[in-house]
Amino acid sequence: MKLGSAITSRDIVKTATTFSPFDLPSLFFLQSKKSDVKKRKTIHDELQSARGEPLAFGRSQISSLVCPKMASSCCWRCVSQIRSVYPSRALSLPALTQPSTLLRTLPTSSSFHTSAALNAAPAKKGKNQNPGPRFRESRSTRTLKKGKAGRPARRSPDERRALSHRIVLSNNNALEVTGLQELSVANLSDPELRTQVIGLPMNLIDRLRAVEAFRRSQGWSLFRRPCTVVRKETVELGRLIEHINDNEKGTEAVMKIVTGGRGTGKSVHLLHATTMAFLKNWVVVTIPDAWDIVNGTTAYAPVPNSNPVKYFQKNATAELLKRIAEGNKEVLSKLHVSRSHPNVKDSGMSLFEMANIGIQQPDLSWSIFRSLWSELTATGPAMDTNAVKGTKPFIARPPLLVTVDNLARWMAESKYRNPEYELIHAHDFTIVEHFLSLMRMEPKKALPNGGLALYATAASNCMRLPSLELGIKQIAARQAGISPSSPDYPVLYGKLDDRVVSLFSQVKEMGYIELSGLGKDEAAGLLQYYAKSGLLRDRVDGRLVGEKWSLSSGGIVGELELLGRRLRALPLTVKEQ
Repeated sequence: MKLGSAITSRDIVKTATTFSPFDLPSLFFLQSKKSDVKKRKTIHDELQSARGEPLAFGRSQISSLVCPKMASSCCWRCVSQIRSVYPSRALSLPALTQPSTLLRTLPTSSSFHTSAALNAAPAKKGKNQNPGPRFRESRSTRTLKKGKAGRPARRSPDERRALSHRIVLSNNNALEVTGLQELSVANLSDPELRTQVIGLPMNLIDRLRAVEAFRRSQGWSLFRRPCTVVRKETVELGRLIEHINDNEKGTEAVMKIVTGGRGTGKSVHLLHATTMAFLKNWVVVTIPDAWDIVNGTTAYAPVPNSNPVKYFQKNATAELLKRIAEGNKEVLSKLHVSRSHPNVKDSGMSLFEMANIGIQQPDLSWSIFRSLWSELTATGPAMDTNAVKGTKPFIARPPLLVTVDNLARWMAESKYRNPEYELIHAHDFTIVEHFLSLMRMEPKKALPNGGLALYATAASNCMRLPSLELGIKQIAARQAGISPSSPDYPVLYGKLDDRVVSLFSQVKEMGYIELSGLGKDEAAGLLQYYAKSGLLRDRVDGRLVGEKWSLSSGGIVGELELLGRRLRALPLTVKEQ
């Protein structure tokens, strides 16, 4: 019957001249589509039954399950009692052709319960619960940190500066040398101490540290206590200090410039002078490094009404007063003010208290330093101590020791600039001008109460200055007795610093000391001290001394120290081999 109808429709399409909405191809398309839907539905039902899932029933399927003679109301009442095996999954079936004909699934609770079926809410994650690794994160053993280790706090500038200038003067791991002599007033110029290593007085270590007499590059941390070797120049220095201190004819002042190659012991020579001055109760004024005055790291300002313009440095002057006060506290506490000063109102004040005013008030440091210097160089009271109330009797001032290290830094332009942004020459600063003026003056006028002024050059932290080299050669020539009009008098034709040349041309009574290497006997004493301290593990004999003396370029102290630091293991014996 269907085939006949299809043939009839095909013939109608072929013979008819009018439009037909249902042609033959469209009929075949509809039939094939219905068959495909049925096949897919059958396959879906088979898959659900294989999985054990309930089927989605429609009205036609339900009507086939119940009795055809039963009333529709009874049929629906009976079918409604069917319970689903998987109630939660029956509601979420993906392939539902007729959603309105689905069976109503009953709750899993009691039949008489009226509340709706709800899934339990997921458990909340606790704060201390480990969430597990993230996407593509390794599951290796890990320890959960309680907190991030924060970056340590940055040290303050004062603390960093203190650490950079920290000097260790002892080492408890070093061996203690037995029979070591100590420098004292009795053996200050003893020639028998030459070639020996002597210890610095322990009661003066704090004072030496206060005036910054030690340097970081001198290797003090290798030994049990600070010790130095006595060389020929050390004995001569002790004799000179004793001569100045015990001069019966009158006060005597000496000025010398100390030169030499790198590592020859120029700074240690100043240390010897400072120690001897403390033993003689002198007042010590030190400039540990001239570079600190002109390197552009301290505050500076022009001096009012100065022509030509001069600049003073309040912080640098306060540091200078601090070194003077802490290093010479015992001596300055016994000396009192003997004249009137603009910033000092108490006429009975000691010089130590006067120095503390400039330390506590840096703005007044330069005027306080000038007042303190006038008191230290005073030969008598400038006012009637009996007429002024509160004044104390005048006490004779002790001799002065002035030391300046790294003098070459004061013979060139500084790192400071003027308002026109031009470099300021080092001679335009008040501190530099004060200490260089002592070189121009006669020693007796510069140091009326006697004393010693030592100006040392540096070879490790300085620049080459032809003007300074010419001035040093001229001083050495005058000391050797060569007249400036002689053809042998050193003269340099070239570009020179006029201010430096004029300075050395005015210096008339300046001495000259050139330090070189140690002798072999002095080098032997130093190497024996290294061996006794446990630093040099070798037998000190003539062969070793000659070897080290030659390798150190003729006994240069700095080179000998480097050679002594190299530890040597003891040779293996036959049994150990």
